[in-house]
Amino acid sequence: MIVTATGQPGLPFGTLPRLLLAWICTEVVRTQSARLRLGATLAEFMRELGITSRSGGVRGDRTRLRDQIERLFNASIRLSYEREGFTRSVASMIADRSELWWQVESPETPSMWGSTVRLGSGFFAEILRRPVPVDMATLRALRRCPLGLDLYLWLTYATFSLDRPRRITWPVLYRQFADQPSEQYDKNEVQMFRRRALRELRKIKAVWPRLNYRVEAGRRGHKNRAGALVIGPTTPKIPARRSRVAR
Repeated sequence: MIVTATGQPGLPFGTLPRLLLAWICTEVVRTQSARLRLGATLAEFMRELGITSRSGGVRGDRTRLRDQIERLFNASIRLSYEREGFTRSVASMIADRSELWWQVESPETPSMWGSTVRLGSGFFAEILRRPVPVDMATLRALRRCPLGLDLYLWLTYATFSLDRPRRITWPVLYRQFADQPSEQYDKNEVQMFRRRALRELRKIKAVWPRLNYRVEAGRRGHKNRAGALVIGPTTPKIPARRSRVAR
């Protein structure tokens, strides 16, 4: 997956764009529409995302959310799959039109016109073609850590499609989720990542009790001393519709 900034203010980052994307995907599946209403006020939309703080200023939640919305809506995304002799990719702007009428300084004040976003056609089509049922309440509970959000979204997809346990070593998980994938062979980096991931997994298990996973201990002297994460088939927090599964 490649995300490209198409202008100011730059690339989206952190937990807020993750929450935004999950909300967008949920609303697309619910409404079957590429045009989404974001709410009459900034405070209303913040409540949708589970953000209870109303702090303002340069570093406040209101300012950060508005900034990340603009970053996300002005970005393009490319999904690519490659294997020997075959390449497939799809690219789209995340949004081809957006209107934000909120007043950051007065988040409870309704605007004359509602804030909306119209998704890019390719992005919209991909959401409808392969929807993954995620629980927004769970995402809100995990919203303080990007790794926790990433792990929950990945586990929702990975465990749902499993028919038998799957073993993933920590260097492989590090390469997928860590900030510096090239450091996957650094034992200290992988061990620190493992500790952070296990902390987030415990939080996910608390809000998703049916999550089926176990931690395989490493063996002394073995090249994969950090061990592995073993995940098994799991009932998702939000049951998939039969028609969706059939497709």
